[in-house]
Amino acid sequence: MLDGMDINIFSLIIPSLLAAFAIGRGEAGALATAALVSSAFGGWLAGVLSDRFGRLPVLHVTILWFSLATILCGFVHNYDVFLAVRVIQGLGFGGEWAVGSVLMGEIIRKEIRGKTVGGVQSVYAIGCLLALGLFCAPFALFAGPNAWRILFVIAGLLGIPLFIARMRMRLEGFQTAEMSAHARTKTDGLVFLQIFRSRYIGRTVLASLMCLGMLNSAPYIAVYDIGTFCGYLCAAYLCDLIGRRRKILIFAVASLVIAVSYLQLPIDNALMFILGFPLGFFTLGIYSGIGLQLTEMYPRHLRGAGQGFCYNFGRGAGALRPAVIGFASMQFGLAKALVALSTLSYFIVGACVLLLPENSGMNLEELDRQGKQVSRHSPATSPQLSSK
Repeated sequence: MLDGMDINIFSLIIPSLLAAFAIGRGEAGALATAALVSSAFGGWLAGVLSDRFGRLPVLHVTILWFSLATILCGFVHNYDVFLAVRVIQGLGFGGEWAVGSVLMGEIIRKEIRGKTVGGVQSVYAIGCLLALGLFCAPFALFAGPNAWRILFVIAGLLGIPLFIARMRMRLEGFQTAEMSAHARTKTDGLVFLQIFRSRYIGRTVLASLMCLGMLNSAPYIAVYDIGTFCGYLCAAYLCDLIGRRRKILIFAVASLVIAVSYLQLPIDNALMFILGFPLGFFTLGIYSGIGLQLTEMYPRHLRGAGQGFCYNFGRGAGALRPAVIGFASMQFGLAKALVALSTLSYFIVGACVLLLPENSGMNLEELDRQGKQVSRHSPATSPQLSSK
């Protein structure tokens, strides 16, 4: 929810930032890119730290980090300082998703893991809608050049109750298992680099490319966000019903069809409004369960590092997307450039998901035991990437 809220808030207040800091569109774009890149780094770093120090402690830190950085954004009066704070803020919300997604995948029983984790991910859309509501309130009640500052402060304060609730969370059995796992791995040095060893490198590369292909769109309007929420919930149930890979393939194909239609068909404003629902349903609904897919690929001592790297590789590389579209649009036009990028992106998603294993119903405890044996013996075998 935090990252959905932040993305929408920033997109809504760009005109205010242009006026407040007397900057151009290029500088405003740099603010978005900086947060995106730092969130990618923060996601991987938090994943690595959660493998070493535990999911809950790192999750607590990332939530508080994000909340305080968001509040600080409302008190900055200099562009360079605001850019630095956005980088700091990105570290927080990138880490929060990476660790929270791993935690949810580990504590939910396998029979309902797909619908539960996917359902939790649907709050991203709620965060987007919440941002719209927050935007309307301060700008209506506090009209003036500083309304955007109040918006940041309110958004940051909303994270404090979440932090308190997480601090009260107790998972005794899970925490005991974590302490036992950490006692075995703390002496292993740079254990997180094992995701690049021969047994895991194949799935690490494929999952990273799959995430890169998915991360090619963002929410724009309320109906899009409503479609996103419904897409998340529907996809969450499909994860358990038909399997992770089939769900991703169906949503990838549907996303490509609806995106091309949205860009190429001669549609009026009314039809564009209607198409916003399926556009959000499929293009962001495809994310539902992606954290679950990544969670089921690695044993416990590598899970945070592996999931954090794969997802955030896509998020970080996606920061180059605006530049790629810009240069391509100069040669072929904006619509054709977007269609080409969407086609390439979803082709990558489909190819990678076909090569990755189907992990529906995966027993994480058995995967953890296999991971311990591999760590002890370090065999130079390649990962099995074929489907069941």
